Amino acid sequence: MELLQTLDKIAEKYNKPVAQVAINWSTQQSFVNTALIGVRNPQEAKINCETFKWQLADEDIQAINAELERLNIG
Repeated sequence: MELLQTLDKIAEKYNKPVAQVAINWSTQQSFVNTALIGVRNPQEAKINCETFKWQLADEDIQAINAELERLNIG
């Protein structure tokens, strides 16, 4: 839940869904080569694909990484 608070703040900054922030963060990591994303309907697929039309700023990636480290996740 604490990580979600960080993701919520970043999602609000970009006016994007939290799922897009999470996908965007993961695909901007050097250790991630492929992102497998599940969807339940065509609308979710469209929303997820919109993730690749923008990128998180370095400061936001660092904020997520710092929170993951603080929570000892990963």
